Amino acid sequence: MSAIGNVFLRRILWLAAPILSSLVPTATAQATYAYTGQPYQSCGGTYVPICSQLYITGSFTVPEALPPNLQEYQFAPTEFSFTDSADVTLGSGQGLGVQNFQVYTDAKANLSNWYVVLEVNNVLPNTCQNYNEYLEIYGWPAGGQGGDSSCYNNPQSWGYGVQLTPVWGSWACSGDCEPTPTGEKTSFDRWGAIQGEWATAGLWNAKLSVQAGNFDNFIVREEDGNPPTVGPDDDKCPRDTCWYPGSRFKCFNKVNGDQWTVGQGTYDPVGDNEYGQDVVGWSTHAVNYYRRKGRAPCGTEFKQIMEIQDPNTGNWNAYGGENTGNSNTVGVKIGKDTVSSTRAGHTRTERY
Repeated sequence: MSAIGNVFLRRILWLAAPILSSLVPTATAQATYAYTGQPYQSCGGTYVPICSQLYITGSFTVPEALPPNLQEYQFAPTEFSFTDSADVTLGSGQGLGVQNFQVYTDAKANLSNWYVVLEVNNVLPNTCQNYNEYLEIYGWPAGGQGGDSSCYNNPQSWGYGVQLTPVWGSWACSGDCEPTPTGEKTSFDRWGAIQGEWATAGLWNAKLSVQAGNFDNFIVREEDGNPPTVGPDDDKCPRDTCWYPGSRFKCFNKVNGDQWTVGQGTYDPVGDNEYGQDVVGWSTHAVNYYRRKGRAPCGTEFKQIMEIQDPNTGNWNAYGGENTGNSNTVGVKIGKDTVSSTRAGHTRTERY
């Protein structure tokens, strides 16, 4: 967030991280992952003459992009369809006996390992018995394992194709492929103190809301969420009732534009999917100054929008809803003998 002190000290000096790309509006859209396999190496039955021409292609769609750092994540796509380019085509809506999707993602949310099994009849391990059809996509590059296979068997004919050595295909995403958390939860850490100067500022942590995986090492930043002011009062100071023309301290009516690395904390450690600390408050110098000038009780309140950067594209995407990231209400109050700090609707007050 922001903190105001002598010469408008900015917390951004405490966290040096580059600001990349420009703001990209959030979009609510599905993500589709398309697969292209490698040609079969061995075949039987009707697949023998065309073996080298056969390989598995297809795709699955999920409501939102898969998050980073997934481990053995099983899920049910909203829709899917895969084919071996010959007699086996299996997809959603067919009432399959086996429908298994399991993936890993890396630190940038790219699919790193995968295991997809689709089968008409539930006769695992995969066989062509009982007039069955199955299709398997297996990619475990990190372990040197992989390979696709498919098989069909009907009263008239049968055929199968398989890869005998570890060879795997590749995935490409289309649609809304930039992963974002669904929001965040704010919690109070403590009152700050840097040689006593910031004892009147609240330190807040935030934890990103995700169903699986984690966004550790992603960068989040704050953006101004206030509506633009138009008219003759533009050069004054809307929202900050402590400020006055000629004040020693600058107007405090919007965020500084700070950024944080998820999973890392300054000054206190944070855990997976957490970042901090967001310092919300005036310095002790500012509090004492405004009291001496007879401004207290006074305060400020404004909006903060949180964004996360996609490491593959560099784009920034806002996330969450009201007081869960997009946007948060933040503010500070100076009383006669108390100070208050607010972030995302949570407020702490202490005597000072």
